[in-house]
Amino acid sequence: MRLAALVESVDHVCTRYRLRAFEPLLRAAGHSLEYEEIPRGWLSRWSVGRKIHDADAVILQRKLLSRVELSLLRRRSKFLVFDMDDAVWMRDSFSGKGFDSRKRERRFTATVRAADCVVGGNDFLAENAMLAGAKDSWVVPTCVNVHHYPLARHEREKPMLVWVGSSSTLQGLQAISPYLEAIGQQVPGTQLKLVCDRFFHLNHLHVIESRWSESKEASEISAADIGISWIPDDPWSSGKCGLKLLQYMAAGLPVVT
Repeated sequence: MRLAALVESVDHVCTRYRLRAFEPLLRAAGHSLEYEEIPRGWLSRWSVGRKIHDADAVILQRKLLSRVELSLLRRRSKFLVFDMDDAVWMRDSFSGKGFDSRKRERRFTATVRAADCVVGGNDFLAENAMLAGAKDSWVVPTCVNVHHYPLARHEREKPMLVWVGSSSTLQGLQAISPYLEAIGQQVPGTQLKLVCDRFFHLNHLHVIESRWSESKEASEISAADIGISWIPDDPWSSGKCGLKLLQYMAAGLPVVT
């Protein structure tokens, strides 16, 4: 079977963990998977899916297209799958406009109804797809290959905390700065490693800046002692799939979240 995926970027974290990670298994089963990056400009999107029109199945990942773009993609796809690992029908926790977005909700409803199947990273996502009128939905959790992660050795006297993520989710960690400062004051010598593309500093807790790269991500996590995470308890967060927690545990770290 020839599979094709429309993605934001081949290097995007969702593509790496929800599609590229399965390539060896797909090849072993006799299938192929190729990618087409979704153009950024609205004019360029008129050609969306044209390069992969003869695929047996097309996977649209996360992106909510306009009505015209979706209609073109539907006509060019023999079997259309919509894959998501976030609550894409709403704005995120840190938006000043609130969660509700009529445009996103409208596009989400149209997308899941146009798809032959919706794949969500957790039950919350799959259930909301069905509520919006999806024909069928499946849960395929975001997962990690534990063999890619060296086991942590925990040899230092004072613990090193680690947080991995993107600049967009770093806001969640900054929200608990008072707790991190308290840790630095009560347990002198503790360090916090940020594996990210952006950083912030604390007064009482030493922050180690580790610029993220795909090749070093696993080893940087494994070189720490405790994995940490924080997201607000809200509707947007219900759609999160816990990738960083899985990464920490794959490296043998205890997790505080």
